[in-house]
Amino acid sequence: MGKVLLQSAASEGSFGDLIGTLLMIGFIVLLFIVFRNIVLWYYKLDIIAKNIEEQTQVQKAILRRLEALEDGKDKQDHS
Repeated sequence: MGKVLLQSAASEGSFGDLIGTLLMIGFIVLLFIVFRNIVLWYYKLDIIAKNIEEQTQVQKAILRRLEALEDGKDKQDHS
């Protein structure tokens, strides 16, 4: 009977250690996300990335129009 109680107490300790470790990892991840957002905001990296993406979309649209114009000229030259 004494052995069962000792085993039970030992397993509860390891479960508590596991919960503590998981909470610590969760807290570290949360801190990382918060500090990452602060750094991105400070250096305006998120805005810069958004602007680059918008410029890329505009350039792709211009390229498609130029290719369409060029295809039209090629068809007229060959006729």
